[in-house]
Amino acid sequence: MTAQTIEDFAARLDADQALAGQFVACLQAAPEGGTVTAAVGFAAANGFAATADEMERFLNAVAQRHRELSDEALDTVAGGLPGLWGAGFGGWKPR
Repeated sequence: MTAQTIEDFAARLDADQALAGQFVACLQAAPEGGTVTAAVGFAAANGFAATADEMERFLNAVAQRHRELSDEALDTVAGGLPGLWGAGFGGWKPR
């Protein structure tokens, strides 16, 4: 799979929610250690040729993108209050 083909595959998944859902279901149904093979087969069945190495890099990039949280999301998850330390909270500021 060339870089353009990977981009085309990603764009097709982004544009077609039904296909994206099928892709996720395919990955979830794959046996442990068989995710990349399943993904390569899914891509091939939908007209995209990919090697295992190329697909593994693609899947890792997607996983990494979804693993990182924005600072705003981290504040919410960590129980922080946005702006608490910057503007103060009700006039209170840390010493």
